[in-house]
Amino acid sequence: MTVESKRGGPGLGTRPDPEIRWVSDRIRRAAQVRRWGLALADIVSIGLGLLAAVLLKKINPGTPEWSLLLIPIWIVTAKLYGLYDNDDRRLSHHTTQEIPNLVATAAVSVVVWKALTMVLGANPPISSASVVIIGGTAAVASLILRSGVRTVWRYRAPPDRTLIIGSSERAELVASRLDRHREQGGNIEVIGIVSDRVPEDGDLDRHPYLGPLENLSEVVRKERVTRVVIAKEPDSANKVGHIIDTCLAEDVAATLVPAESEVLGPAAEVARLADVPVIEFHSFGVPRSTLFMKRSLDIALSALLLIPALPILLLSGLAIRLTSKGRAFFFHERVGKFGKHFRVIKLRTMYEGSEKRLEGMLDDRADDDPSFKVPDDPRVTPVGRFLRATSIDELPQLINVFKGDMSLVGPRPKIPNEASMYEERESRHLSIRPGLTGPMQVSGRGLLTFEERLALERDYLESISLAKDLEILLRTPGAVLSGRGARDL
Repeated sequence: MTVESKRGGPGLGTRPDPEIRWVSDRIRRAAQVRRWGLALADIVSIGLGLLAAVLLKKINPGTPEWSLLLIPIWIVTAKLYGLYDNDDRRLSHHTTQEIPNLVATAAVSVVVWKALTMVLGANPPISSASVVIIGGTAAVASLILRSGVRTVWRYRAPPDRTLIIGSSERAELVASRLDRHREQGGNIEVIGIVSDRVPEDGDLDRHPYLGPLENLSEVVRKERVTRVVIAKEPDSANKVGHIIDTCLAEDVAATLVPAESEVLGPAAEVARLADVPVIEFHSFGVPRSTLFMKRSLDIALSALLLIPALPILLLSGLAIRLTSKGRAFFFHERVGKFGKHFRVIKLRTMYEGSEKRLEGMLDDRADDDPSFKVPDDPRVTPVGRFLRATSIDELPQLINVFKGDMSLVGPRPKIPNEASMYEERESRHLSIRPGLTGPMQVSGRGLLTFEERLALERDYLESISLAKDLEILLRTPGAVLSGRGARDL
């Protein structure tokens, strides 16, 4: 039991229950192992950078000894950029989110390292060529090794036993999103919901109701909770302080989902003005320079990727023609930027005449999803199922990207009847070119509901950046190889 404070609530300086403390210590030890693993990945990356400079013969005789000085410089710089602590602060963190800070860490570290070697009198001086090679190689290697460390850690570390606080409907929505995150490899386990509103039968689909808010401390200790997620209601501001105090007293992490989360989105940024916390919105349009660079990246990468894609397309087209009647390629109308219609190019994955069977099949569905995706669609050929599962059927869209109908990253290309159902807010999905890949493809694909897909794409549109596009591009191969959601596409 905890010692009560003078305010009548749990004391902030008290010692938590030994049982929950044991679970919390396991989480802390696992987090410490992860931090050490990330630091080791960085050290190995520096060594690989040094090896690359040696192999390329761009290194001076004294550089290997001086390179030891780069290790503490890199570690300190990475620490300043939060590269060892973001996993603890965030409910979910991907290595791809670190790309800007990782590049900055590499650049700052090697520049500081070279400057220090000059001040300390390195003889001969470290060459600029070796600095560039070591820094560039270390940045790329660190990105790969850090991803490996986090993958191993997710499989080995105990999951965060997470408790959701909020009304049954809102809490269940947040809990289902976290469950989906766990299915995609997240290290979170939702164990139940606490709410002052006792749910009625059927309100909670998958998660048990564990009691009212006044019993939060007991629930945390009994269920060995290590993280609390507050699904905040508009009228519950006075309760949040008590919940945070309880989390501090019980030594568990806390995460707040604001009541205005649909309004906030990733375009909102928390800052401080005269020591007052404020939320700032990026409500202005996307800079032209960003759109120009995005289009330049589309042209360069699509042209580059079409070269290795050509033999795959030829073999796939041959397999399609040999196993079913009809053309190898399929053209279908989509709605692009500013509502302009274009024909998307894909490998044919269905039997000839499949479109004539679509209307009756959609009439038999129970959901209101306006897209024409049908789970276990009988119109799909055996070869088509493989092409869809591996996303090979999407490769011809690189031609659409090169032509300018599409972008490498963006919202899904919409069919006309789906676009016609958009309300004013959803119409923003047509403000940029649709994407070959995008937030939906790396976050569940066919497992997502129509509303979840719209929300993901809206979030993307509110925070368009080259860094975000690169993150999605790097996550796409993993999403494709995992096959999650591909069966429904």
